[in-house]
Amino acid sequence: ESLKKLAQADVFIGIEDTWSWNGCAIEDETARRYGIKTYRVNPQYVIDNYKALVKSLEHTCNEATTVEF
Repeated sequence: ESLKKLAQADVFIGIEDTWSWNGCAIEDETARRYGIKTYRVNPQYVIDNYKALVKSLEHTCNEATTVEF
């Protein structure tokens, strides 16, 4: 759905550190490839409790990838 909206956009405003968020990275790359003017903001400015969110997700990812022998 976001890519449909992006197709009609003149400007894309995304977050820095898109590698942390698959959807954001896809939107950012799509905008870049299609020549849509792009601005990036620090995610801490637009996502409440960003550091806590990232920390909780890292913990979840670490648990999911733990290998026991």
